[in-house]
Amino acid sequence: MGFSGFTQADFTAFEESKWSSNAFNRERLEVKLKLSELGRELAPGLFSKLPEQEMGMTEERPSIFNQHKVDSLALFFIRDAESRRHLFTQERLGRLAKCGPSLPRAFRAREIHESVGRIAGVD
Repeated sequence: MGFSGFTQADFTAFEESKWSSNAFNRERLEVKLKLSELGRELAPGLFSKLPEQEMGMTEERPSIFNQHKVDSLALFFIRDAESRRHLFTQERLGRLAKCGPSLPRAFRAREIHESVGRIAGVD
C-alpha cells in the first residue's frame, strides 16, 4: 500500500484529553500503522548506508513504560541486537584496559569473563 500521509485526525488522536485513556487506543494504532509504513519506506535507503540497524516504534497504549499516557509516537532506528552486544563488549573491555594495573587481577579476569559470557548468551 505505501505511506499515504497523515491527516488532521491523526494528530487529534494525541490531544491531551486522550493521553491516558485506553478508549483511544484504536485511533493511535491507526496512526502507528501509518508511521510504520513510512518507516518501511525509509528503511531500505537507510539500511544501505547504515547496515546493522533495526526499526522500532514507541508504544501506542498507555502503560507503565510511558507513565500511563501517550502524547506522541516515535519512529526510530537503532543498531540491531548483535551490534549492540558487540559495542557493549568493546566498550567494557576498553574501560577495563584503561584501568589496567589499578584493578586487582582477579577482578579484571571476572569482568572480562562476564562480558564474553554475555556475548555467548551465558550468564
